[in-house]
Amino acid sequence: MKEIEILKLDYFGRGIGYMDGKVTFVLHALPNELVKVVLIKEKKKYQVGKVEEVIRANSSREESLCPYFDLFCGGCQLRHMNKVAQREFKINRVKDLLLQNAKIERSDFKFLEGVSNDYRNKVVFHINGKEFGFYQEETEKLISIDFCYLLDNQINQLLPLLKELLNRPHQLERVMIRVGVNTNGSMVSFYGEVNASDIKNVFFGKVSTALLNDDILWGEGVIMEEILGKLFLLSPQSFFQVNTKQVELLYQEALSSLEEKHIHTLLDLYSGTGTIGILASSKVDKVIGVEVVESAVLDARKNAKMNQVDNIEFFCGKVEDILFSKTFPQVDAVIIDPPRRGLDGKTKEMLLKLAPSLLIYISCDVATLSRDLIDFLSTYQLDKMTLVDMFPNTYHVESVCVLNRR
Repeated sequence: MKEIEILKLDYFGRGIGYMDGKVTFVLHALPNELVKVVLIKEKKKYQVGKVEEVIRANSSREESLCPYFDLFCGGCQLRHMNKVAQREFKINRVKDLLLQNAKIERSDFKFLEGVSNDYRNKVVFHINGKEFGFYQEETEKLISIDFCYLLDNQINQLLPLLKELLNRPHQLERVMIRVGVNTNGSMVSFYGEVNASDIKNVFFGKVSTALLNDDILWGEGVIMEEILGKLFLLSPQSFFQVNTKQVELLYQEALSSLEEKHIHTLLDLYSGTGTIGILASSKVDKVIGVEVVESAVLDARKNAKMNQVDNIEFFCGKVEDILFSKTFPQVDAVIIDPPRRGLDGKTKEMLLKLAPSLLIYISCDVATLSRDLIDFLSTYQLDKMTLVDMFPNTYHVESVCVLNRR
């Protein structure tokens, strides 16, 4: 264990300093702190350590209420920062990545705050025997938990039942729990081997639906969620934003760019269960959604019918393949909400050929967003960028970029 002076933070919220002349990333450290560090990983060019003792603290340090955070549970990274410091870290991270990757100098971000706790509507637990939880940061050691401050209270109330089930014979690998925050629906999906009757004995009557290796044990195999007055079906494999309250702000921010414009055709790329396309349908003449996950497309079509939206169509396939093989009439606007890896070159090429007057890029990873923006900036002007704190106490932040064709 050695003392180290922390100089700054990296993009993952880890402190950066030097130990024995080697770059050292320190978990749960803050700039200008003097800390005692224990190394947990050593590489040729760098090493990773964790704080054992804070000798001189940064004024923004905040004592964590969560007992698992001090065990370096991987669920949170920034719980040792107060809310102001977290906001500053996230804004500076976005500014640095935009400047570094896309040569964009910008400071006029709108930042939509999120609540610190009880916001996650979905969780996936790893399982080891009778224990369930999250992997420790930088390791594959399981941190066993009894509750999590990030989770919606409906999920935390189910955790004693999960513990009861794991005391019975099983070879489960993971469990996914998802709830409808605005509807009180609940789903538990088990993966691995376990007696279905044991699941029923423990969970029946406590959750709306349960599945074992995607086979329905009871219920419909889906739950509903309400977003901005519309209802949406959610199946186990379908992507849906984990922060229900914040996603309403996110979608309102994105859709506000469609106001007072006559949009003939809106492309909704990586459309998932059709949420944003269905919400946008009243503002445009036609919506076309594209999604690669078949179960999500099936849910999206059901969602459109359930919400009586008849000006929307969904295609199942890779975005780049659909854009290349289909001809779309008069595409005026495109909403892009890709996975963390961002856009591939073929998709960007096809979007530039379509040349819609408006691009709305929703991103959960500013690093890939800033890389993708480089290809658009010769044709488009970045007019507005809003940061939405969908994931408080983590280094992640969602962004909405509005680009207008020059």
